[in-house]
Amino acid sequence: MTDGFSGKLEHVDQAFVSLRESHDTARTELTTFTNEIKTEIEEFANFKKKLTEDFEKLKMKLNDERKTHEDAQALLTDSLESCRQEIMRLEGVQNGAPNESGVERQAAVGRGEHDGETG
Repeated sequence: MTDGFSGKLEHVDQAFVSLRESHDTARTELTTFTNEIKTEIEEFANFKKKLTEDFEKLKMKLNDERKTHEDAQALLTDSLESCRQEIMRLEGVQNGAPNESGVERQAAVGRGEHDGETG
């Protein structure tokens, strides 16, 4: 009976040793997996941070480009207005009124003060 009991005891002892080894292996694998996940989370956080920084840089660049475009558009509008005024002035000179702008000349003609002929 002791041999049977000793055999069973040895079997239970081996089962506990096997269970302990499985537990240690599982713990090691879990630790490895956890460390890999932590590393991936850190890499993802760094990637997200870089994307956020790049996005902000692009947004600032876009705002700078928009401002440059608006400035250029305002400059072009001013230049066109200057050209329009110069054309009107030159039309006035061509029509014999060197000191009048086209608008002033048109107003004078409308009042009957200028006949449109040089002379």
